[in-house]
Amino acid sequence: MAPLQFKPMNTKIGCRVETELIFRGWRMVVLENKNLRVSILPEKGSDIIEFRYKPLDLDIMWESPLGLRSKEWFVATNGGGAQGNFLDYYEGGWQEILPNAGPASEYKGASIGQHGEVSLSPWNCQVLEDNGQRVSVKMSVETHRTPFRLEKILTLEKDAPTLFLEEAVTNLSAEKMEFLWGHHPAFGAPFLSGSCRLEIPGNPDVEILAGDGASHTNILPGKGKWPIVSGKKGPVDLREVPSFKNKVSNMFFLTNLPEGRYQIKNPEKKLSFRMEWDLKVFSHLWYWQVAGGSFNYPWWGRTYNIALEPFSGPPTIARAVKEGNALSLKAGKSLKTSLAASFLTL
Repeated sequence: MAPLQFKPMNTKIGCRVETELIFRGWRMVVLENKNLRVSILPEKGSDIIEFRYKPLDLDIMWESPLGLRSKEWFVATNGGGAQGNFLDYYEGGWQEILPNAGPASEYKGASIGQHGEVSLSPWNCQVLEDNGQRVSVKMSVETHRTPFRLEKILTLEKDAPTLFLEEAVTNLSAEKMEFLWGHHPAFGAPFLSGSCRLEIPGNPDVEILAGDGASHTNILPGKGKWPIVSGKKGPVDLREVPSFKNKVSNMFFLTNLPEGRYQIKNPEKKLSFRMEWDLKVFSHLWYWQVAGGSFNYPWWGRTYNIALEPFSGPPTIARAVKEGNALSLKAGKSLKTSLAASFLTL
């Protein structure tokens, strides 16, 4: 990995970027303006570990019970396990996922661990622009088990509480390649609470996974329509976020979305988080919900979070290819897309 291109932070007001920070042994890049602070770990998957609304001093990212382990003291406890090491490193926050999503899978003879390669890889980082009115940072990575390059530019403008992402994936091989691609942002308290409501346009299809005994579901498995689905004790409105005391854990996959957009609204904080994305690339929305109801490894009944994740298809790469839901690129070709993540006041 090429070294970070360091640049002193001379700007005291407006947009600014800091590249000379170290947090628990990891290099950290911070993009900031009057309303938003975004902290990124380029050496660890380009993870976003802080997405803070500064007027309320409120970071909405979830931190797992492990948190971000020190780089110097980290020991991968999963060894050569079939699922790979994603969960050993998972601190919460927001990951980029490619070329596999969900459990470990195999593609063209390559075994790919849970949530692919790029979330555990070090990325290159370069400051493109830093002038007080606009800051942009470019990050890039090449996979090892598969032949892809992934690049993204993260931008803040003036005082806007919005992070803009422009991305491109390139097939570096001499053959057609299929892949899954997505974003894995997880949200937690104090922003997340039982008073939160989700806003997703239209009535997309919902696939509901069954509980497995360790994950306690309150919803009947099968297929339904957003937002009302069949629960074990009557209809359940998926727009309502459960509280920790509900002791439930669910996984949903939403398809046939009319728009690439959602909001998480917290009326108590008078704040909303909005994600917007390109539906032609990220056609699925995964909804992971844990409200104290996931037991045994890895959560042990102690976690409270949700994740609303734009993905290009269902888990895994093998299933996506079989069902015709995988993205594909011919040799040497690229695919571009964009996303935006914003705060809105209520």
